[in-house]
Formats: sequence, structure tokens, C-alpha cells
Amino acid sequence: MPDSRGILMHGGTNGGWTKGCILVNSSIDKTKARVFNLEESISTVYKIFDLMDQRRISNIKVIIRDEIN
Repeated sequence: MPDSRGILMHGGTNGGWTKGCILVNSSIDKTKARVFNLEESISTVYKIFDLMDQRRISNIKVIIRDEIN
């Protein structure tokens, strides 16, 4: 994803954190298409960073899929 797009991937606790960004989480309730529980978001982003450090990964490719519908 080009830096010029300015899309960040990070943790957050509610929908107010999502404008122009991708919030990570470890689970999703597919029955609630518009209401997400983000309680695990911040710990999930740290797990991703730790895994990247362990495997010495500095660049990743993000693929977005619609798994709700």
C-alpha cells in the first residue's frame, strides 16, 4: 500500500478510531454487521508487531476480504 494513501493500521477501542484507518481485531461477530466489539484490538495489534519482530518482517501486504456477507 503506498505511503501516499495515508491509511494506518492500528488498535482502537471504538468506531471513532476508524476514520481513514484499519483497526485490527482477533475476532468478529458476523451477526452484527455494523457493531463490532473492539475489546481485543489493542492487544491484537501488539501480537502482530511481536510476530513481525520474531520473524524479522518489516513489510507486510494486507488483503481485505468481506467475510460478513
